[in-house]
Amino acid sequence: MNKTTTKTNNSNIIMSACIIDDELNVRNSIKNLINIFELPINIIGEAGNIADALVLLQTVSPDLLFLDVEMPDGKGFDLLRQKTDIAAKVIFITAHNYYAVEAFRLSALDFLLKPIDAEELQQAVKKAQIIIDKENEDVKITTFLEHLDKDKKDKKIILKTADKMHILEIRQIVRLESSNNYTIFFLEDSQKIMVAKSIKEYEDLLINYGFFRIHQSNIINLSCLSTYDKRNQQVILKDGATLPVATRKAQDLIKMLEQI
Repeated sequence: MNKTTTKTNNSNIIMSACIIDDELNVRNSIKNLINIFELPINIIGEAGNIADALVLLQTVSPDLLFLDVEMPDGKGFDLLRQKTDIAAKVIFITAHNYYAVEAFRLSALDFLLKPIDAEELQQAVKKAQIIIDKENEDVKITTFLEHLDKDKKDKKIILKTADKMHILEIRQIVRLESSNNYTIFFLEDSQKIMVAKSIKEYEDLLINYGFFRIHQSNIINLSCLSTYDKRNQQVILKDGATLPVATRKAQDLIKMLEQI
């Protein structure tokens, strides 16, 4: 099912909605109020009973569901219990406010009494708009972080030696070792590359890609860490290397590992 939420030029959300109510005059009243007050809602479907609603919701996935509590073939609550994958924000509509408690137990967004009050409808729609807008922003942030993580995994680094330029994916690096003013890179395939730069320069570059400096002479890729021996204060990497952890780095390393 496709979501049909769109946005206006001023970036206010236009929410898609379905109205499920056995009273035609109620459905028309809601649509009229939406038009009169120019509420940001696009009605994409309506039904007069539970059976028709189930069929409708197989083909559309609205942002909002105006749902009557009492209908000829059951209650609106029954619809939600039968179709548990409904992602819409639900606004119950009924002539009896004693259904409110059960409605909110089912995480209803709001509850409107018949006849529909224009101001209460506007408030309910505004509430939905705020929640959906926030959810959209959360999705954007999550998507950004996923792309960022992917970028980190695929990030490449160029290592220049006297006669070659080695183009590597950062994830290929198991560890780095300082050798005076040189740095030795140890790779997944047991290859070693020595470059004429200090290990400090690479620490600044790799810290954001899951690397940690455990000692003055060593930086490790945390994803290649096999064991941390706290008693002997040393790490064992997947390539079999056993390296010391500086006392001043031990606590920071533990905090880093607890976040993985």
